[in-house]
Amino acid sequence: ADGNFRLELPARPAGGPYRLTVREEGGKERIFHDVLIGDVWICSGQSNMEWPLVRSDGGEEAMAGPGTPELRFFQVPYRTSPDREMTTLPGGKWQKCVGRNSENLSGVGYFFAVRLQHDLDIPIGLIQSNWGGTAIESWLDRASLEALDCQPLLELVDTAGKLTEAEYQQFYDQSMQKWLRRIEREFAAERAAAAGWMAAELETGNWRDLTVPGIWERQMPAFDGVMWLRREVELPAGWTGRDLELSLGAVDDCDETYFNGVKVGATGVETPQYWAAKRFYRIPGELVRAGNNVIAIRIADLAYDGGLTGRPEEVFLHLSGDPADRIELAGTWLARRECVFTADRIPARPVNPVDLRNQYFPTTLYNGMIRPLINYPAAGFLWYQGESNVGNPTLYSRSFPQLIERWRQLWGDGGMGFFFVQLSAFEKHEPGLVLPDDYFLSREPDTACDWAYLREAQDAALQLPLTGRAISIDLGNATDIHPTNKRDVGIRLALEAERVYYRLPVESRGPAVREIRPHHGELEVVFDHAGDGLVTGDGKMPANFLVAGADGKFRRAEAKISGHSVFVGHPDIKEPKFVRYAWENYPLRINLYNRAGLPAEPFRSDKL
Repeated sequence: ADGNFRLELPARPAGGPYRLTVREEGGKERIFHDVLIGDVWICSGQSNMEWPLVRSDGGEEAMAGPGTPELRFFQVPYRTSPDREMTTLPGGKWQKCVGRNSENLSGVGYFFAVRLQHDLDIPIGLIQSNWGGTAIESWLDRASLEALDCQPLLELVDTAGKLTEAEYQQFYDQSMQKWLRRIEREFAAERAAAAGWMAAELETGNWRDLTVPGIWERQMPAFDGVMWLRREVELPAGWTGRDLELSLGAVDDCDETYFNGVKVGATGVETPQYWAAKRFYRIPGELVRAGNNVIAIRIADLAYDGGLTGRPEEVFLHLSGDPADRIELAGTWLARRECVFTADRIPARPVNPVDLRNQYFPTTLYNGMIRPLINYPAAGFLWYQGESNVGNPTLYSRSFPQLIERWRQLWGDGGMGFFFVQLSAFEKHEPGLVLPDDYFLSREPDTACDWAYLREAQDAALQLPLTGRAISIDLGNATDIHPTNKRDVGIRLALEAERVYYRLPVESRGPAVREIRPHHGELEVVFDHAGDGLVTGDGKMPANFLVAGADGKFRRAEAKISGHSVFVGHPDIKEPKFVRYAWENYPLRINLYNRAGLPAEPFRSDKL
């Protein structure tokens, strides 16, 4: 009655081009020329799947050549739909992969398809349905949220279009307060242990130097959590008993500031744009004394960068009413971490969903950009997503398999392949930032491993049939969340598809742990998929192994290769019990491979 129809054609051999004629009774017809028959793969996820060929390594060379006319692609236009499932698309068209018309095609998808075409000799089509910065919740349907028992998200979805913007803002504010209360409960012991760190008299031998102002992630291993900063300042006798004004510039995110052990100001999430608000605090005269005084700041970094982020000239102390009489405070301060918001203890900060038109609203991209595709027969899916879900690996380990099973169910085809990219190595998104050569080499093992936990959560999908994973940890960029080597990512996905879906006898996996056993004060890690033996890409000893004894304190291990095994140990750990490999956000140096050139898979034995 609504004019929609569906036509299913019998399976035909791959090839073409063909001519497809649609003729209605009475003789009117429409002819589609240059039609190919082959396998179609649906590319979805966030910005690393969306990353265009023109900005990928080797992209310009690919577009300058004769092209790949038997590779066709269709880009689904952006569309959000928070309150209803759509059945049609707002536009888009099939295009040939020839010349500049492919510059915005997914780089990952392009290199995947080119490899498949070369090895299988069949036409490949790509349907690109992705949106940068989006979390997995946007790509799930409502039934999946029910299966996952995500009550807060269900409540949000069910009120879509029914609440005013002010009511949605109230909903977000309540979610944020609930999250902050959870932090208080979860890290109460750490807060109690740091209760005296604002005191004027304090032993600071275990504190470290930090340049202020400055983002601390540029000076030490990245983490979200709570950091204390301290600075002693000598005041002249003429300032005794007089009110002062303290300027700190912007503080990311929230702070409590103390002078000689007494709280003189605080800024929290109730302040608009609290992460960028400039701090000015009055110091009452009764706290001010001649000689040595102490300023202490407790900073809670809720997400992304942390620290005093303003300009050096914005950090100073002056007499109240006399800005010219001031003491500059920029320079070296002391710093100590109170706690780290690790993914296994606290979920990611709530995202403000007030604007129902945005792409972050739960179910909105499934409704607008996936649901209209379900009548189109496809071989399977390519998925590169997870960056926006770092911080809640427990939920991701449940929601990712749910998405795969649900999409197959909606397509009515349990035999569809599903191949995903495990997140690359990454530290903090500061494109263009040049790090010192020894930035990572001298640091202690990173304990704030949110990306490592998310990689592990992604692997939960491998429990499902016809799934595969491309390891990309060796292709990452420490300061850019968008590594530009999409060629190797696409090829590794293609190899997994060839092995798992097309059942070709290819090696598509890097070395994977089979067994770990003690060996004369070391641990022997035995690998599968090691081929003719393990190798290192740079000819040096294997890097990125960590070992710990029964106390669980990991140290950087000495490692050596022997055939299909790596022996790891540390001179100060007589009986190593646990071993990890590449278990950091940005591991120091990835160099362990098999002879097929595929990297070893990250792991931790304290989870195995």
